This record gives sequence, C-alpha cells and structure tokens, in this order.
Amino acid sequence: PGVYNTAATTGVSLSYSKNNVDLIGLDGNSNDVIITSTIMARDGTRMQKSRGNAVDPLDIIERYGADAIRAWAGAVGTSGQDVRYDEERVASYQRFANKLWNVTRLLVTGLGDGERIAVRPAAVPVESLLAEDRWILGRLAEAVVAVDQAVAQFRFHDAMERLYTVIWQDFCSDYMEIVKVRLRDGADGRGSQAAAATAVTVLDSLLCLLHPFMPFVTEECAQRLPEPAPTLQRRTWPAVGPEWVDPTWAGEREGVDELLELVGQLRARRQEAGISAADRSRHPVTVRGGHPDLPPADRRRILEALVRVRLVDGDEVQATGEGDTAQLVIAGSLEAELHLGGVGGGERLLRQIADVERQVDRLRGQLAN
Repeated sequence: PGVYNTAATTGVSLSYSKNNVDLIGLDGNSNDVIITSTIMARDGTRMQKSRGNAVDPLDIIERYGADAIRAWAGAVGTSGQDVRYDEERVASYQRFANKLWNVTRLLVTGLGDGERIAVRPAAVPVESLLAEDRWILGRLAEAVVAVDQAVAQFRFHDAMERLYTVIWQDFCSDYMEIVKVRLRDGADGRGSQAAAATAVTVLDSLLCLLHPFMPFVTEECAQRLPEPAPTLQRRTWPAVGPEWVDPTWAGEREGVDELLELVGQLRARRQEAGISAADRSRHPVTVRGGHPDLPPADRRRILEALVRVRLVDGDEVQATGEGDTAQLVIAGSLEAELHLGGVGGGERLLRQIADVERQVDRLRGQLAN
C-alpha cells in the first residue's frame, strides 16, 4: 500500500520539465508517476461536448454497472497509449461480472445445505486432490505471481487481462465444468470434498485479486462463500501455497494442459463440420496417447466432462456411431480422430447450400409480399 501512496497520476500531456513537475506537485514524496491513457472518441478524435462525441460516465454506469466501467478502465487505462472508447468491451465486462456471479451461485448450490457447506479448510487436502484440482491450483499460483508483478509495476491492464482469462476460461469454463459431477455426487465423499475445497479456495483467492478492479460484485460473491470475512478489504492478499506449485505434479498439470488443448481443437472441428450438440453421439471420437504422468482415470473424467465421450480400453476414447471419414487432431502426445460420418466434405457443403437456398427463398417471399 505504501507504494501507491507515493505515486502520482497524470496524463500523457505532462512534459518532463522542472516547472511542470513543480506544478503537479511531484516532489520528493512521489517516487513514481503513472501516465494514464487518453480515452478518445470512437472515431479516434478527442472527446468534446461541443462535438457531441463525449460519453457520460453516469449513463454508462447506469447501463453496465460501475464494476464493468472500472474493469474496462483498469484494462486500458495504464497502457500509456491513446485508446478509443469501446462500449462493446465495457459490455463484455458486464458479462464477465454476470459470469462470476453465476459461477458463485453454482458453487454454493453444489455445496448444498449439509456438512459440505463448511469446506473452507486452512489448506486444501492434498492427499485427496485429483488431476484437475492440482491443475487449477497451479493456474491460481501463476495468476497470483503475475498479478503481483503487474500491480507492483503499475501495469494494471496486464493484471486485469490475466484475471479475466484465468477466471473466465480456466476456472469457470474448464475447471467448474469438469467438477460439476463431483460437486453434486454425495456418494463420493473424498472426491466431492476435494472438489468443493479446491473450488472455494480458488474462487476466494480470485475474488481477492479482482476486488480492486471490481469491488461490488466480488464483495457480493465473497459473502456467499462458506465462512465469509467481514469484507474483502480486510482480507490478507493471496499468497502462493506450497501445495499449489508442488513440482511432483508438474507432469500431471502438463497432461491436463494437453487435454484442454485437444478439447478446444475438437470443439472447433465439430463446429466447422456443423455437428450440433444433439448429434454428438452419432460421430465417434477416438483418442490415443496422453501424458504419462496423467492417470487414465483422470483423462477419462476430463474428456467425458468437456467433450461428452465414452472411454473404451484405457487409452481409447470413443462415442457410439459410425463414421465414413475422420479428421486427425494432434495436441502434444495426444492424437484424436473425429469421425464425421455423413457430414464430412461434400455432404457438409450440400447442407450449407441448402440452408442458403432456403434463406434466399424466404427473402424473396418477403420482398414479393
């Protein structure tokens, strides 16, 4: 905190002369100068009320919330460059706040009303962690280090970008999707407790890291977690736990990274082929190989959660159905074949042509009416 008390903030119009330094009050008590970005209008010109291109901050806050505009300002405000006002990006941070709120509700709902609601331990039970638990803890450790370094150097835009990625992609889209079954499976006591403890630990730490940028939604989310603190402002800043970066599990974390890369490629190929969620079971996916440090059981669970496939014979993953053609996907030591069946090549193009022809007929009908 002492660092920020001795920092002065100014725009790029500051000229480095002795007179200007005296005018803005940069004396011996100011060790650093933060040069903020200049927010320009959408067309790249300076905002001026006389031109009618100025933006009313109160109107933007009314539409998207104070957290969204604060996050956007943090993401662009310290790059030191001219930045065009981008309302769609402000709206994206509103969606980010909604995502954070929804995943908190999902987690609290998954914990239930029984004993599992009090799952915030002094340390995550290392002996019962699974591969995805150790992976997300490693991601959290990397985020803590990256945010600490960015904030210490006043690169708030880098800190906000890193938090956006780790929260939206790593935690919400990947980890929480994988552990949904474990959170609601009361029969698997140790696995369920480990998932709950890991999820609460990670979310709690991420809320602390994000709080300076988005204080309102993070505080609301934090108060709904087990054993909430009076306020995030009184919480200890997150520090990397030794179990988060245990080198023993480095290979296992690399194996999860490979799986997630494969999942992303398979999803992209399915989208290109026009395979809907309802048709997945008719298009087999076969996966071979994998990182030697990632147990087959963990590989099976992650793939089934994210790609909706069924494991056969340990190193092979496939879904029911028949395929005429297949696309090969490679991610590290993993190889996957996506069997397209009747939607490969020419068949897919014929379907697209038929869709376009139907749209043309519909538009002609509207014009003729």
